[in-house]
Amino acid sequence: MKKVQRRKFPLLYIRYNIFESHSAKILLFAKGKKQNKVKFQLKIRPSEKGEQIWDEYRGKWIVNTPEEEVRQFVAWYIHHELGYPKSWIAVEKGIKHLNKQYRFDIVVFGENAQPVFLVECKRPSVPITQSTFDQIFKYNIILNVPYLLVSNGTDFYGVEIKNGKPNFLTELPKFQKI
Repeated sequence: MKKVQRRKFPLLYIRYNIFESHSAKILLFAKGKKQNKVKFQLKIRPSEKGEQIWDEYRGKWIVNTPEEEVRQFVAWYIHHELGYPKSWIAVEKGIKHLNKQYRFDIVVFGENAQPVFLVECKRPSVPITQSTFDQIFKYNIILNVPYLLVSNGTDFYGVEIKNGKPNFLTELPKFQKI
């Protein structure tokens, strides 16, 4: 299996600091702009089924997994840093197509309720490979969105689809630009 060429966004370095109070902070540093720290805090609580994480986009507590932490961070980043309205961000969105059920990690909708952004998240220990891109491109056949993002919390790959061809981005488009 061929490994994809590594391209990184300006958001590169993420450090996890776990505190005793069952909360975690993720600090994101923009490349060359360490003075612009982005602070993100997960709300985590213990439960009978293990740790739970608060999903502000679904409005409920869910089982905490490494992939879920990545999903929550990326959704938070799209809302708080890129400026997309919270109500336009759908997490773990399900859709039925040709009698088959699909579940997308994150879908961001535009003004006319049309999807404009599709996100695929992986746990930090899973490398981003060609099969990851194959998965999101397969989903995009259904949604036909102009922007794709793949992340494992460490590596971020943005793709713009123009004239049916994928082009890697150096940064994600902010809400005002779409």
